[in-house]
Amino acid sequence: MTRSRVSMKDVAVAAGVSLTTVSDALNDRGRLPEATRRRVREAADQLGYAPHRTARSLAKGRSGILLLSVSLPESTPGSAVDIEFFVQLLSAASGVALHRGWALVLAPATEGEPSVPVDFDGAIVVDPRPHDPLLRLADAEGKPVVTVGRDLEQPDRPHVDNDHAAAVHQALDLMARAGAERPALLASAPDSSYVRDCVDGYHAWCAARGSAPRVVTAKGGLTQGAGYEAARDFLTGPDRPDAVFTTLDSLALGVHLAARSLGLRMPDDLQVATLSDSEAARQARPAVTAIDLDPVGTGRDAVQLLITAIEESGAPAPVLVPTTLHERGTTGATAAG
Repeated sequence: MTRSRVSMKDVAVAAGVSLTTVSDALNDRGRLPEATRRRVREAADQLGYAPHRTARSLAKGRSGILLLSVSLPESTPGSAVDIEFFVQLLSAASGVALHRGWALVLAPATEGEPSVPVDFDGAIVVDPRPHDPLLRLADAEGKPVVTVGRDLEQPDRPHVDNDHAAAVHQALDLMARAGAERPALLASAPDSSYVRDCVDGYHAWCAARGSAPRVVTAKGGLTQGAGYEAARDFLTGPDRPDAVFTTLDSLALGVHLAARSLGLRMPDDLQVATLSDSEAARQARPAVTAIDLDPVGTGRDAVQLLITAIEESGAPAPVLVPTTLHERGTTGATAAG
């Protein structure tokens, strides 16, 4: 018999027991003699029986569904699928979940009280912001949660993260070696852990070098337009920075566009580097230097961590995903200042 054609009834016939006994033996239920359990399992192995995933989940009191949401700022138009980092993370996470026998469902962004019309066994929240609806729902129902980035309200939650402060230091060091003396930080709203880590890392780097920090918060969400509007302002002032690090590639692309519109040469007049790599950053001319946060590895690790939390009923240790700096055309030459 092939694996797909073997039924529980076949196992019952081979082991000489009832269907109920087969179900109890394979799902560790009932008060069966150990010899009977062993006989049923041996028969199942010999026949190549594999229980249906849905039935297996139901037998364990589970739905087999994992929820995932991306906690975007309210000011950001569109959705997570408009940002490459999230697309890669979602794709990797769903593939790993399916391979492990789980269905990963993308939960829509909601405001106010959360409402999810399906039962679920656990949740992943990416870049959680204060009072995230899915976190509140999962906590209320006692469901395991893993976050990508720390939950600022409950930082001891299991999470997958990068060392963003170290990544900022690495990028700033690169631009300083090329002559940058007045680097600025263009950040989105500091209501997620990765932005706060970047701001803290930037301030620490400036303090160590005796540089005056300049942090600008982009208005209008995680968009190229928000980066452009902010850059047009600080690039035309009397103390124009000679380098800019941004907390997202879309903001860096806005800086890139503003610099070109003002006739600034990159990297000679202005160096630009960003957190989070993307195809758009690679295709810009000149291409944007970027920190690769490994969204594929992050998505994979987040699902593995959540399944561990569900199946082992514990709090798994946080996972730190390594980053890689890709030096490109917007950095490297001596800045004109």
